[in-house]
Amino acid sequence: MSLCLSHEDSYEGGDLLLSTLESGNKKKIHKIKEIKGKGSLIIFPSYTTHKVEPVTKGTRHSLVIWYLGSPYR
Repeated sequence: MSLCLSHEDSYEGGDLLLSTLESGNKKKIHKIKEIKGKGSLIIFPSYTTHKVEPVTKGTRHSLVIWYLGSPYR
């Protein structure tokens, strides 16, 4: 999971990108803009292909946490 620690107006860029497979095994990239505000949280499986776009202005701080549970079966 990723928790945004910066105010949205203190930086530009830094959007989270998540990749999913659509029908026909086509990869689709989703730009997650809803978590740019301070205190916003997103939880997703770590095996989901993801990255953060470069921050173009200011500083972006976030807290990233991994949780290990029982393996999927």
